[in-house]
Amino acid sequence: MNPTGEIHPVAALFPLMADEELADLAADIAANGLLYPIVLDADGTLIDGRNRLRACQIAGVAPSFTTLDGRDPVAYILSANIGRRNLTKSQRAMTIAEINFLVPKKWGAKGELAAMYGISQALLSQALQVRQFAPELAEQVMAGTLGLDAAYAIARERKAAREGEAAQAARLAERHEELRRRAPELADLVIEGTLTLDGAFAELEARQKREDTERWAVSKTVAELVQTLEALTSTPAAREHTARYFDAGRARERGVTVSAATWTAASQWLAALGEEWSA
Repeated sequence: MNPTGEIHPVAALFPLMADEELADLAADIAANGLLYPIVLDADGTLIDGRNRLRACQIAGVAPSFTTLDGRDPVAYILSANIGRRNLTKSQRAMTIAEINFLVPKKWGAKGELAAMYGISQALLSQALQVRQFAPELAEQVMAGTLGLDAAYAIARERKAAREGEAAQAARLAERHEELRRRAPELADLVIEGTLTLDGAFAELEARQKREDTERWAVSKTVAELVQTLEALTSTPAAREHTARYFDAGRARERGVTVSAATWTAASQWLAALGEEWSA
């Protein structure tokens, strides 16, 4: 059996022994031999026994090896290390969370996974959030130099900030879409960087105010004109009076010309306007 020197990535998650502990293990192996062989997979990758292998090298003892046949290496590594090492529940949770991200494996429900390794689902959920939002803190939690509570508080703040950024990005996207729908030329200027989004909406608001002002001015003029025409032609007597006193020549002398074409266009316009209002 020939080890490749490769270490399974999950096995590498667990910290090595301190120098003093390693020296004690090497002394024991020198006196009593290697009691538990180094575990490799079929390809020679080390599954379990990094510390034992180092101790054998220090003791000058040839290590013995065994092959992990037909067993899930990740499950074996977890079982061996969690059972052998004096890990706190927080360390267990963080280790499992790290493996969950490291190894492409379907673990099943979080509740089942937590129960399998003797931790609460809430603790595992905290560890998973640390691994997702503050991954640089995972190693410290696993080593026991940082509490899971402290790491989770940092991860929770980062998650909230990220969610806030995502919500803001969504709002900006909605505003861009609204601007594109209402004023595509202004949206193009925003994309080009020649106009800010706030500036574009300010211009859009100014346009709306100008349009509202113009709409009121035209509406007022037309309404007054129609009311005047109605007053001049509402009865036979009013129509006779208007026809008698309307003098096209005098109007022309004062700079107001009403041609036959103007009469026709005005008549058509009034008819169309009336239909539009009725609709």
